Amino acid sequence: MLVIVIIIAAVFLVLDQAHAPMNSSSTATSTVQGQTAGSTDGASSTLTAATIDTSSWEEYSNAQPAFRIEYPADLVLSTSTIPTIDGPYLLELQFPKDIYFSTVLKDEAYVIVTASSTCPVVSNSPIDRGPQTINVNGMSFTENEAGDVGAGNIYHTITYDTVAKGLCYRITLFDHGANGAGLYLSDPVAIQAADVTHDAELSKIEAVVLAMIDNFSTAASK
Repeated sequence: MLVIVIIIAAVFLVLDQAHAPMNSSSTATSTVQGQTAGSTDGASSTLTAATIDTSSWEEYSNAQPAFRIEYPADLVLSTSTIPTIDGPYLLELQFPKDIYFSTVLKDEAYVIVTASSTCPVVSNSPIDRGPQTINVNGMSFTENEAGDVGAGNIYHTITYDTVAKGLCYRITLFDHGANGAGLYLSDPVAIQAADVTHDAELSKIEAVVLAMIDNFSTAASK
């Protein structure tokens, strides 16, 4: 047991050092009305994302429908006008596996921006958390979180909806990965260490997405 505790502590130390923010940074802070993760009392509280260095981030702007968003320069960007269930597909940003995940658990993680005349149904999967209102820089977002598991896969989706100029803008974090390191490893200590590291890395991605929402705007230019 002592060996496991030491290994887990070492994993967190290495992960924190690898992702330590630089001096120039911004903190994404959102006020959440309703339940937060792990909360059962429904009381209002404050959800504060980890401090994320945005000094080297790039900006994407779209003319019609108008919006702009900043994102880490190492994300893979693609655009399209192909319709989706959530509305016209406007922007996709992919988190490179080998940069954001360091264990055998290398998820497919994306941020997708869509816009439609009404806010579509969030997901056919059970809603894990939500809806709850998040106020970021004067903009109100409705957050929903859903997940599903099947055939060794785990799916995690968080949507953030905001209504502006007659449109519902949806920012979606979609993550698809394997349901635990035990699918690849046999040693219990290595499995637990990999699972702990993966959870911390996924939390970092969620914090990056909150920082992206922190600078999202429905104006095409500053």
